[in-house]
Amino acid sequence: MNNRILYFLLLFTCPAFALANPPGYVVQGTLRGKGGGMIYMMEYKGKGNYLYIDSARIEGGKFVMKGSVPYPRNIIVCLNHETPKFGFWLENSVISIEGHFDSLHRARVSGSATQLEYEATRRFLAPYEQNCRTIAQAMNEKKKHGDAIAARQLEHALDSCWADKAAATIQYIKQHPNSYPAASLIKGISYALTWQQLEDVVNSLSPAIRATDEIAAYRERISILRKTDKGNKAPDFTQNNPDGKPVRFYDLLAGKKLVLLDFWASWCGPCRRENPNLVSVYREFHDKGFDIIGVSLDKTKDAWVKAIAEDKLPWTHVSNLQYWNNPIVELYGVSAVPANVLIGADGTILARNLKGDALRKTVQELLKQ
Repeated sequence: MNNRILYFLLLFTCPAFALANPPGYVVQGTLRGKGGGMIYMMEYKGKGNYLYIDSARIEGGKFVMKGSVPYPRNIIVCLNHETPKFGFWLENSVISIEGHFDSLHRARVSGSATQLEYEATRRFLAPYEQNCRTIAQAMNEKKKHGDAIAARQLEHALDSCWADKAAATIQYIKQHPNSYPAASLIKGISYALTWQQLEDVVNSLSPAIRATDEIAAYRERISILRKTDKGNKAPDFTQNNPDGKPVRFYDLLAGKKLVLLDFWASWCGPCRRENPNLVSVYREFHDKGFDIIGVSLDKTKDAWVKAIAEDKLPWTHVSNLQYWNNPIVELYGVSAVPANVLIGADGTILARNLKGDALRKTVQELLKQ
């Protein structure tokens, strides 16, 4: 067999190999209007941290970035270190970005097959998200006008809406095991999943996607959630209260029948909306052996202390004022707030993420035992 014949055999019998090993990405952009400077591509790694990917100088409204990625990445773009404007899926192909300096968030992206997959996921989830937004707006209106009964009914409806969205998301991920954008949807629901549910979703993905850094992080979360699941011993910790004095969790637990470990922050809207319910449950059951310890993800003491005073939260509070970089958050596998863990007198974890009527009923039933 001569070299020419071998060449054509390889060319036509191994197209998958050729497609799987592209030379890299070329991102070429055109921005209209007045502007210039630098454009940056970054990847959000969670907890307020960004990973720098690439950058380019904008000249005459045009820029080019070249490089390679090991697999498709969800990229955030910003101009001159300003607030990130929009995102797209970067892959090893020729990608075009066309937009305007004044409305970069509306830029059009073409040339990325993974971006098309992402847009399909958005179309799939849009009806669920719109339904939840409509219910949330109606709930807020009822609260604004003091209609507590109607607001509570809508709150239950909103919980059901988010649950429906999570179930649909899980189904979508399982139906698209080779899709990086589909796998990225895990982030939006992982906080509400048990370790068994999260493990089931992760195991439904293809081997290539399971090998990514993002999925490795979920495997670590699964391990933490298993250790802090119902029936396990709650990890002990010590952290400072607003006066700068250390508080040991198991010292606070001593003499109590139930303690709710509540993760929250002054900047967290849903946390602040749930606080009145926590105050109500605390007042009703505190004399019967129930207590709360609040773990704040605040960045400044002033904001933290102000929120405690405004919401009239009479229980013990701790924080290291390092946002998401709080060891207690990592210890309990918390990835979103509000979140809580209900713990018994002997340190056994009894439940996680109870709120509203579910929290009150659970506390009431357990205190009767």
